[in-house]
Amino acid sequence: MSTLHDYVDRKRLKWMGFYLSEHTAQIDQSAFEEYTTIEEKSDMAEQEIAEIMEEALLKDKIVAVQSNELWDHNYLPDTVGKIKGYNEPE
Repeated sequence: MSTLHDYVDRKRLKWMGFYLSEHTAQIDQSAFEEYTTIEEKSDMAEQEIAEIMEEALLKDKIVAVQSNELWDHNYLPDTVGKIKGYNEPE
C-alpha cells in the first residue's frame, strides 16, 4: 500500500531550466535582501523631521522612515512612500 510519504517528485529540477535569467536574478536579489543586515539610522530632531515632512508634502517627494522596532535583533526595512498629511506634535 502506497502512502503520501512514499511520493518523491524529482521533476522540479527539470523545470528549473525554464526560468528566465530575469526570474533567477530576482530570486537571488530577494534572498540577498532577506539576509542583509540593516544598519541603525541616527535619530533626527523633531524640528528636522517636521521640515523634511513639510517639504516632502509640498513638493510631492518620497521619504524613507526607519521604525525603531527590531525583528530578530535586526531593523526592519525602511517604509518608503509619499506623505499625504501629518499631525504636528502638541
